[in-house]
Amino acid sequence: MTRMRSGSIEQGALSHQPADYAHEQISSPMLGIVLSTFCSDDPLNSLAGVFQDGRGYACQARVMIVNDGTQQPTILPNVIITPGSGTGIDNYNEELPRGVTGKVDGTKYNTDFNDVPMNQLDGDWCIVQFIGGSIHQPYISTWFPHPANRRDAHTGNQGDTDTIVQGRRWVKRFQGTRLAITAKGDIVVDTNEANHPIDPTFPERIENDAGGDIYVNVKAAREFEINFNPSVATSALPDVLRAPGELPDMTERSIDLTSLLANKDVIRLIAGQVMELFSYSMLHLGKEADATENFVLGQSWKTLMETVLQDLIDHVHPTGVGPSGTSPTLLASFAPLKAALDDQLSDWIFGQKAAPTP
Repeated sequence: MTRMRSGSIEQGALSHQPADYAHEQISSPMLGIVLSTFCSDDPLNSLAGVFQDGRGYACQARVMIVNDGTQQPTILPNVIITPGSGTGIDNYNEELPRGVTGKVDGTKYNTDFNDVPMNQLDGDWCIVQFIGGSIHQPYISTWFPHPANRRDAHTGNQGDTDTIVQGRRWVKRFQGTRLAITAKGDIVVDTNEANHPIDPTFPERIENDAGGDIYVNVKAAREFEINFNPSVATSALPDVLRAPGELPDMTERSIDLTSLLANKDVIRLIAGQVMELFSYSMLHLGKEADATENFVLGQSWKTLMETVLQDLIDHVHPTGVGPSGTSPTLLASFAPLKAALDDQLSDWIFGQKAAPTP
């Protein structure tokens, strides 16, 4: 038995002298540069090979420690990236730092890092700490954009053209509903797997019709807008930084392109070219219970009226001395009406008799 300094006793085969492993103990946080990242199912992720499905429980990064006190930088191959929230099957957060792709000026660098100033690499910087002080259990406690990235979110990066392009994606998923923002800036909300639990006997999702609806509740004093027009805002500042009344109201919006604007009193739907509004069953303008009047089909109505008016113009009737001729009075009355039928038809509103084919 060996008595430890703390007074506890353990078997001699399990004891070691701390001085023998001093070179593997790091008690203070280290500054590092992210060289590359490995998702949970990446073959280079050391956790992926532990499980049969080839997917680990956390993302990892290859990090170069730059302030460990040695002349040569230390490279840690598999540093766990701690997520910002839960990482279960349905509840996970993925937001990865940016690895090195070159120098901040866009030029290439030597992969052995010889004669490359650390602050010239374009990867994100991070803080690395060590569980139990062991160099074999590193993790990234936080990370932040490269100091050369001077993008100011409040000014929309105005006047700053020397900014590192950030190529990351951002993903959150909760109860199967996924929210993602891609590197291109696309925003995706996907509820296809909402409330689909995992079958415990086989790793497949069990379909469940419940869940997946999306509700947007806007308080009565505000507006909801989807707009494909250029912004008419006077500044790139977010709403919380604007002066009261600075946002343009609905009457000041540009409406040349497609837009949807709604508040508690008005819904304004505008299509830049074509608007299609249809239902595979019934289309009601008004409340379904009260909308009982059928709409007239313009072309069919025109054909019917042309026939009726022409019959009136050509009408002859029997008399005591034989059939009468056509009436000049009827011709003068109904011929202009027939000629003006096209004026009664809209040139931009069109409909159909039968329901659309799915």
